[in-house]
Parts: sequence; structure tokens; C-alpha cells
Amino acid sequence: MIDTKVSLRYACSIFQLAVEENKLTAIAADIDLINGAIKSHKELRSVIISPIFRPEVKLAVLDKIFSSKISIETQNFIKLVVGKSREALLESICDKFVVLKNEHLGIANAEIKSAYSLSDVQLNEIKEKLSAILNKKINVSVKIDKEVIGGFIARVDDTIYDASVKHQLDVLRKQFYKGNSALN
Repeated sequence: MIDTKVSLRYACSIFQLAVEENKLTAIAADIDLINGAIKSHKELRSVIISPIFRPEVKLAVLDKIFSSKISIETQNFIKLVVGKSREALLESICDKFVVLKNEHLGIANAEIKSAYSLSDVQLNEIKEKLSAILNKKINVSVKIDKEVIGGFIARVDDTIYDASVKHQLDVLRKQFYKGNSALN
């Protein structure tokens, strides 16, 4: 819990800097690069979170990897994070930054589960309906889940939009068991 608050505080600071300096696009690209590297390279994550390595070593590793690829503002931010011994939270800070950026730009990420792959037309229709409901631009990721049977389940943040055949069958089953006359 405390780590989450600390991560959010650092993410807010770099986000505010990005907005104030009118460099949101560049800094967001830097954050995505750093976050992707940490998530995809176990060795880098191990060095960052390990208490065995001194902060100077961690900073040197991060500098060697990213110095030619990221802006000076992001480099200074990394130095600040490592200087305050918060480098183990770097991945969490990056994740929280992405949430803040998306909120600022009016973007929502939707995870769609379907029994079968959706056509572009179907996917665009789902995106348009979610966009109208949420009044945000929608980015989607699609997963195939045979348990859905038919239709789809869309998850945006903590909200689930269940338009699956499985859900409709469950609703009918519950109504049937309750003796609901609505089935007749």
C-alpha cells in the first residue's frame, strides 16, 4: 500500500513535468521504453530491485542502457528515483505514469474476451460502443477464451461489460431456478 502511494507520487511528478514542459509525448515514449525493458528483461529487473548492488552501480547500468535513447528530463528523473533509493519501484512508477497519461488524454484500455477471433468490423463496432459509453478513445486487446461460448466480455478498468452467451445462459438458469414467470 505504501509502495503504491510512493509510486503514484513519483509518477505524478514526472507526469506534471511532462505536461508543464509540453513534452508529454516524448516523456511517455521514454517511460514506455523503460517499462518495456524492465518487464521483458529479468536481468535488468534483478539488478534494479537487488539490495546487493549499490545505487551508483544501478544508476550506471540504467545510464548505459538508456542515456542515448531517452530525454534529459527522463534521465534526471531516473537519477532522482535512484538517488532516493526508490529504484525498486521504477516499474510501478512507469505503470502509474501510463495510467495518468491515458486519463489525461481520454484513453481507456479494454480487454476483450471472445470465443472466436473477431472481425475488424465487429471489433470496431465494440470499440465505438465502448467509446460512446465511456466518452473516451478505446485501445483494445483481444483474447480468445472458449468458455465465453459466443459473444464477448469487455473489461475496462474495473468495469466488465458481459455480452457473452455464457452470461445470458447463467441469467436464464438463475431465473429458471427462482421460478420466475418471465420465462413463460
